[in-house]
Amino acid sequence: MRDRTEALQALFPNARIVEFYGASETSFMAWMDADASAPPHAVGKPFSNVEIDIRQPLPPLGTGQIFVRSPMLFMDYVGPNIDNTAAVREGDWLSVRDMGYFDAQGYLCLVGRENRMVVTQGKNLFPEEVESVLLADARIAQASVQGVADPIRGQMVVAVLKLQAGADALTLQDVAALCRTHLEAYKIPKRVWVCDAWPQTASGKTDHVALAHALQASALNPDVKGPPCLHPLL
Repeated sequence: MRDRTEALQALFPNARIVEFYGASETSFMAWMDADASAPPHAVGKPFSNVEIDIRQPLPPLGTGQIFVRSPMLFMDYVGPNIDNTAAVREGDWLSVRDMGYFDAQGYLCLVGRENRMVVTQGKNLFPEEVESVLLADARIAQASVQGVADPIRGQMVVAVLKLQAGADALTLQDVAALCRTHLEAYKIPKRVWVCDAWPQTASGKTDHVALAHALQASALNPDVKGPPCLHPLL
């Protein structure tokens, strides 16, 4: 993680530390020399044998779906592909559904996954940005930011957190203040839930879909005070 770059450089002062961006399906895509002061979304410039194309870019930054063409792309998944988050192919090009843009210096900047994008108050929000702010707090072990249907905003920004064992108390006001320091107002979660039994996928990552289903179940049943295994942060 970039926030550990300075510690790594101090530990290995003569080493060249390199960051890279890629996926299992694409292998290496972009790289850059580690730099703690680099823009937070920047993941580097394409490798010499890699082409990157941003499809259907939207203003103001030109954010769109990232497609890659290179000799390192995988052949295909084993077994039937029924995962709607899986990679998509268009001829020689492939996308793992990440969204991003190229900045003025030519660096690829990653903002999040297409299927996780939240539209709130008429603006696009990528949960990963909010989650990174939340996870920077030592009291928070896991974070999942979701969009819940809302008649006024379109989608309301909601956060589900797992707190560190033995951490100091955390309040809803603490979360709002933490986010307000780094994020625009529309990105700040309006409600926060705590989940002690954190769901994970088979690969050990946060199961955002399971948490979304839990939140949806609560919305459909007003007699339930909170989603299964969740309780509100006060």
